[in-house]
Amino acid sequence: MDSFTLTLNGKQVEFEPGQTILTVAENNGVRIPTLCHLKGCTPTGACRICLVEVAGARSLVASCSTPAEKGMVVETETDRVHRTRKLTTEFLMASGKHDCITCERSGACTLQDLAYRYGIDKVRFETATRPYENEDANPFIIRDFTRCILCGRCVQACQEVQVNRAISFGYRGPHAKIIAGVDVPYHESDCVFCGQCVQACPVGALIEKKSKFLGRIWDVRLSLIHISEPTRLLSTSYAVFCLKKKNNLTNSNSYPHQTKKKQQQHMITYPYSFHPTKHSSYTTTYTTQCA
Repeated sequence: MDSFTLTLNGKQVEFEPGQTILTVAENNGVRIPTLCHLKGCTPTGACRICLVEVAGARSLVASCSTPAEKGMVVETETDRVHRTRKLTTEFLMASGKHDCITCERSGACTLQDLAYRYGIDKVRFETATRPYENEDANPFIIRDFTRCILCGRCVQACQEVQVNRAISFGYRGPHAKIIAGVDVPYHESDCVFCGQCVQACPVGALIEKKSKFLGRIWDVRLSLIHISEPTRLLSTSYAVFCLKKKNNLTNSNSYPHQTKKKQQQHMITYPYSFHPTKHSSYTTTYTTQCA
């Protein structure tokens, strides 16, 4: 049986029919940056960050949506590719309010990572003004439309992962936005507040309300040492709550809403900045009761 091969950055690699260039690259240890791509969902090629150069093609192609073909010659890190990705990143940064100082996703933002990777220290273009105000009427999720880059990952997470179909794209041009239902607030739509959209968002457009200003992502590193059945993971907001209340942690902390309780042991590692006397990270092990 004939094998399917292509040339990736000067190296012959094998692939299976139906795989995209992005999948082939990932399987062979080549990292191609993406913004809109969500594994397991239909590729859209919307962000144009994953563009690569294919010999014979008239223009750069989106690796997430372009099928790999036998004999294809692909280059992922040429000067042309870098210039295009940098320009696209600048356009995205100018599309709204992307000041990282108070953003909850600072340090874990894909757009911020791209700006650093391609050496963007200032935006050459005028920053666009979004005509929509933030939405925080519900008790769970804050929607910041000024930070939304319309990548569509939240829509795919809702429609293809959670299959709730509560949100979708709405309007066109400068008025484009992600809408819930017929453009109503989250709590008035079919949203069940599962949190899939928050996890999928690569920037700070969707934020868990309870965790806002309670700690950066790198402030809390939560490791589960032992979990009795059934498995249950602590949420980010609870982990941050533990961080803020570390002086009150005891060996019998419990969730206030629980009825059936099972013992779990966890470990939280705090950075030095949260300890008044120590100059390195330290670890606190405590036991909680979990249903």
